[in-house]
Amino acid sequence: LDSRAVIPPHTTAMDVLFYVTQGSCSITLGQRSISAYAGDALAGPAGIPHGLENPHEHPASVLVIKLPA
Repeated sequence: LDSRAVIPPHTTAMDVLFYVTQGSCSITLGQRSISAYAGDALAGPAGIPHGLENPHEHPASVLVIKLPA
């Protein structure tokens, strides 16, 4: 994610796994906003809104894996 990048909350029909590979970002899962750092992994269940935001000046990298039902 470029600095100040935002992917607004949205839903998917499948589970999603977020793995932060570099930097840090904020991951929205439902009503929660979670600070995530390199090495962190978070699961987003199907049908629950999720999104990403990088509020920092430096880029972050997040691997997003969509898990088929």
